[in-house]
Amino acid sequence: MGASIQSTANTVKGAGFQPRPKLHLPTTVTKPSGHIISRPTGLSVDPLAALQSRAATRGRPKLIPPSLCCLLLMVFLCAACTRHQYTGTVFEEDQPAAPIRGQNYDGAPFELADLKGFPVLLFFGYTFCPDICPLTMMEIASAQRALEQQAPALAADLKVVFVSVDPQRDTLARLEPYIHAFDPRFYGVRVEDAELDLLKPAYGLYTEAAEGHSLSDDYYLLDHTSRVFLVDREGYWRALFSADVTAQALAADLRALFR
Repeated sequence: MGASIQSTANTVKGAGFQPRPKLHLPTTVTKPSGHIISRPTGLSVDPLAALQSRAATRGRPKLIPPSLCCLLLMVFLCAACTRHQYTGTVFEEDQPAAPIRGQNYDGAPFELADLKGFPVLLFFGYTFCPDICPLTMMEIASAQRALEQQAPALAADLKVVFVSVDPQRDTLARLEPYIHAFDPRFYGVRVEDAELDLLKPAYGLYTEAAEGHSLSDDYYLLDHTSRVFLVDREGYWRALFSADVTAQALAADLRALFR
């Protein structure tokens, strides 16, 4: 029996089999706080500490190469230096705006000169206008609201003046609800016929009864020049906009002109 066991052992050894290595069973370490941690014997790295170290490494910001920093800086500077493309026509020469005298819709006397120190948007129209005038006033009102978000100081200074080219029908009582429909802070100015005759050549205005209409009719339409004038804080003409200018374009031009 003993010879058989020894023969088997010699056979296994000759076949190249090695005995199974001894397993290192976990030992139990008790921390002073009373918490028990199971750690394999012979393991030199704490798994929890390794995980914490790996997480800390992931959270570190990666350094941007200096060449990339220079490139990003150049892109930023180029974008900052890009000149604004104006929608309106900007006047470089200082030409005083012609005076305007009349009455505001609330009955108070109005003089354009009294608004010196403030940027002023002027629009000439009439309350019976079915399309161009209300649409332009809507865009101006929208531009005013946009500036209140984008440039509050400019919005607080900006004055909007609507001057009627139809004093025959545009009474103060009619101008008040018309202006309030857009913004009660706007001016709604009525001028006398004699004053309007002075304003027409000064601002390049054209007004005439539309084809098929007569000023003696109870109801008539007017053909008239439709432009928005910008007068700067010094009382000079600064820009001219077409009546179809959008609120976004108008607000952008105003921000660029008064930044």
